[in-house]
Amino acid sequence: MKTLNNLKFAFRMLKRNPLLVYISVPGLAIGLCALLLMSVYLKYEFSFDKHFPTNDRVLRLCNTLHGENETEVLSAALRTAYTQLPEQVPEVKKAVQLYTGWDVNVKTGKGIFKDLQVLYADEEFLDVFGLKLTEGNTSESLSGKKNIVITKSSAEKLFGSTDCVGKTLTLDGSDLFVSGVINDMPKTTHFYFDMLRPMKSNEFIIQQGSLEFSTYYLIKKGTDLKTAENNIARVNDELMNVWKIRGKLSDTKTETNAELLRNIHLHTRVEDDMVPKTNRMQLFIVSSIALFIFLIALINFINMYLFHGEKRIAEIASRKVAGATRSNLAGQFYRENGIIAFFALLMGLWLAVLVQPFFSRMINLPLTANDMFTPLGVAMIVVVLIALVLIAGAYPSLHLSKINLVSGLKGKRQNVSHSGLSKSVVLVQFFITALLISSLIIIKAQIKHMKKVPLGFNAKDVVAIQDFSGHATRNTVSIKNELEKLPFIQGVGISQHRMGGGCSGQSIALLNSPNEKPVDEYRVMPGFCEAMQLRLKEGRFFTDSQSDKRSIVLNEAAAKMLGLKFSPDMRVSYKGQPVKVAGVVKDFYFNGYAGKSIEPLVLSRVDDYGYIIYLRTLGSFTQDNQKQVSGVIKKFDPDYRMSFTSLDDVYAAKFEKDERVFNMVSSGAFLAIILSFVGMMALSILNVTRRIKEIGIRKVVGSSEAGIIGKLLGETFLLVSIASVFAFAVSYLLMIKWLSNFATKVNIHMSYFLISGLFAFVIAFFAVGWQSWRAATRNPVEALRYE
Repeated sequence: MKTLNNLKFAFRMLKRNPLLVYISVPGLAIGLCALLLMSVYLKYEFSFDKHFPTNDRVLRLCNTLHGENETEVLSAALRTAYTQLPEQVPEVKKAVQLYTGWDVNVKTGKGIFKDLQVLYADEEFLDVFGLKLTEGNTSESLSGKKNIVITKSSAEKLFGSTDCVGKTLTLDGSDLFVSGVINDMPKTTHFYFDMLRPMKSNEFIIQQGSLEFSTYYLIKKGTDLKTAENNIARVNDELMNVWKIRGKLSDTKTETNAELLRNIHLHTRVEDDMVPKTNRMQLFIVSSIALFIFLIALINFINMYLFHGEKRIAEIASRKVAGATRSNLAGQFYRENGIIAFFALLMGLWLAVLVQPFFSRMINLPLTANDMFTPLGVAMIVVVLIALVLIAGAYPSLHLSKINLVSGLKGKRQNVSHSGLSKSVVLVQFFITALLISSLIIIKAQIKHMKKVPLGFNAKDVVAIQDFSGHATRNTVSIKNELEKLPFIQGVGISQHRMGGGCSGQSIALLNSPNEKPVDEYRVMPGFCEAMQLRLKEGRFFTDSQSDKRSIVLNEAAAKMLGLKFSPDMRVSYKGQPVKVAGVVKDFYFNGYAGKSIEPLVLSRVDDYGYIIYLRTLGSFTQDNQKQVSGVIKKFDPDYRMSFTSLDDVYAAKFEKDERVFNMVSSGAFLAIILSFVGMMALSILNVTRRIKEIGIRKVVGSSEAGIIGKLLGETFLLVSIASVFAFAVSYLLMIKWLSNFATKVNIHMSYFLISGLFAFVIAFFAVGWQSWRAATRNPVEALRYE
């Protein structure tokens, strides 16, 4: 009953102070919303691969290649890392290799289904990762060359149910038998697939003699992981040395390490995983902004509570006379804080659910509001509520409960100095605001700078046609000839690689040189360079002449790497064979964008087949254009369904990660500005109220209104200046670190900081100016009568 009465009293007190509720609850709600969204994001990032039962004893093999100018870490390994290494390392129980296939079209009795991801794996796949089939025999599912395991969602799509073991599907003209159904991989997995095929079903893949396979080792229980890792590294180094000698790559320095399955997403140095690793910069930015916003909201709440608490001095003193102890009063303040925190948490949850879709799009992750309401999520919400009450209520409760009895009964304010606290509040709020604004300006300038850097070829009005059958793939030359007859086609290029994403790795050297160097490769047909409007520096592009079959075209980076001075009859050693260098093309962004350096590239000629057809069109690729192109391809692939990508879109997407950083910082800066503005207004009200007598005396002794306004504003501006200087220093260091990730970068000018500083002063002026003017124009008699 006593507790109920105390709560009723707390509600009545809050009802008498609506301004406290109306400002504190929304402010705290915004801070809690940011905190909740951050927790969902962190939970997602830290839960990767934890669903595998063997996540704590599976190691993935990594190979590090040390080049002249850079170091590259690959998850790709030799086939011998599976066939030979396990028997030489006693700590290894089982091993499996994965090879990422490509998106395929599948035909069943229900129709044709596009863009299904195939993953090739050895028979030990299920055992190494501790997985079970929902349908089918686990031990034999990947034993036959014609077998295929499909995910649960794929089974429902292809056959209408998961009861499909033994049924047939057609993939690239081959009939395969469904040998098992497996649950879909959770979104927190560093690889994914729709269909799982036995590695042995593709002899071409197995015979690859280079670094092609992701390799995983299941370590025996009770084995020291460090010992296993060292032994795996030792044996793999021996296998790599044999490979380097055979491939004349003895000058290439390599290094082996293994990483624990559960740590891959957060700690790997590999850049080519199917699911991108954790973006640590994004993780840092999201976490920092969320904590900054929560900190500003918390500070604002404490200030508002102190301000309204000092208006209750007489009430507090009266309760002390009636017998209330300091602990009784502190408890009452904690209850009031608890009520505000509870309603703020409810509003924060509502806001989090409301903005979650926008937040997920902004950071480009598949988060859902349901992730907040798991048992762990609910427990965290309770902990946050308790912590909020304790933290937010600690200082006000301790301060207000120790008010002097005699002074309190006279209604006098206490002579407890809050100048240190007030100054700290201003410094913290404007440090955060200036930091976010200055960083925002620099990030925007960098993105704008990169977008101005030429690609090195003309991507405008170019579309990539793909996803046709094997028969059409083998007849791309005939398709090209037909497409060139269409009136809206300016040029046709055929490639086995995607512009803007994906290439092969080969080796190249000067003729008669024993030291080969790694180089990227694009396999293209004659006409590709012209269709892409690549810029020729020296020599020529490919021709249709049969004598040109053993020719290559280098980019400037490759020629520079080799120290090559071009001549018409020049030859180099490529893939261990002498080939003619037809020409040198100016560097272009074939696999990256302006933020990355352009790697050495070889354009090699192919004549038999191509996977992608590039069309340069006259203007936009209209629906009518698509029908005509589709009609040509259907002569060779009757089941073809139009699938195309604009190259402009491909390269525009390269900036998505950097634009996400900009959006995150801009969202954080906006909320920080709003909360700082509200907090500064509350603080100025509190400051002016405490100094009413001082202001009255100053007016009596002759101070002008302008002088008083200038003094009040000057004190605030001094603090804003100090906060801005520190913020600019931190922002400079952070932005230098961020810009180091880019090959081409903007110079950081002082103007960026001056603009953000000016913005901070404008916020401070509007937040403090009104209260300063009211205080300066007030009748001094009323001011002196205040106490």
